[in-house]
Amino acid sequence: MQTVSDNLRSWADDIAELLKQLLQASSIKASEWMGEDMWGELDEYSRQIQSKVLNEYRQFSSVLEILFKEQPENTIKTFQEEKKIILSVIQQEWNQHTYFRNCDQALSKAKEALNTQIALLKSVF
Repeated sequence: MQTVSDNLRSWADDIAELLKQLLQASSIKASEWMGEDMWGELDEYSRQIQSKVLNEYRQFSSVLEILFKEQPENTIKTFQEEKKIILSVIQQEWNQHTYFRNCDQALSKAKEALNTQIALLKSVF
C-alpha cells in the first residue's frame, strides 16, 4: 500500500517529465540590447504542453498547501520559494528576463525545487 507521500512523489515525477517535454521545446536567448537572457516564444504545441504542466502543478501545489497549512513559517516559506521557481519555469514569460542561462539549467532547478517540496513533506509527516 502506497502512502500519501509515495503518491505525491509519483505525481512530482509525472510533473518533472512534463517539464522535460516543455523545456525540450523551449528556448532561452540572449537579448542583444539588454544583455540579459530571455525566454523565447513557444509554438502552439509547446503551449499545449505548458498548459498541461501548469494545470498539473497547480493541482499538486494546492494539495501541498493544504498539507503545509499548519506547519512552521519556515516550512511554508521554503515551499513558496520553490513554488516560485517551478512556476517561473512553467510560465516562461515570453520576452521577459530569466535568471536561467539555458533550458537544461531551468529543468534542473525546477526538478530540484520539486524534490525540495517532497523532502519538506517527508520531514513534517
